[in-house]
Amino acid sequence: METTIGNMIAGIMIITNKKINLGDFVQFMGNLKMMGTIEEINVRYTVIRTFDKKRTIIPNSILAKTPIKTHKIEPLIRGEILFTVPRYVHIPQIKKILIETINAHEKVFYKEYTNVRIENFDER
Repeated sequence: METTIGNMIAGIMIITNKKINLGDFVQFMGNLKMMGTIEEINVRYTVIRTFDKKRTIIPNSILAKTPIKTHKIEPLIRGEILFTVPRYVHIPQIKKILIETINAHEKVFYKEYTNVRIENFDER
């Protein structure tokens, strides 16, 4: 009963303070370490839809204690992917393939901003 009441109080706080709203893209910091879109907010829990289309239900008592970064007012969201390729590959070709792959995704709206940057090379 204590958990249910705690979730309900936290849910009322989340709903009334309007810091997150339906449709907001959010990043949870702390222990949750999750990104997704707010799909539902009710008194007991909040539903997040992650990038891999999974529906995650988070109790409001946990959500109320978690720092949240919202991306609702930012016109562009920057993503970073770190990976390693062998030294002998043709870098311009790799960059071209990566840009084409990223821009093929339906959620990339400003394809002209897609960029690939080489930061360093392997020591070997």
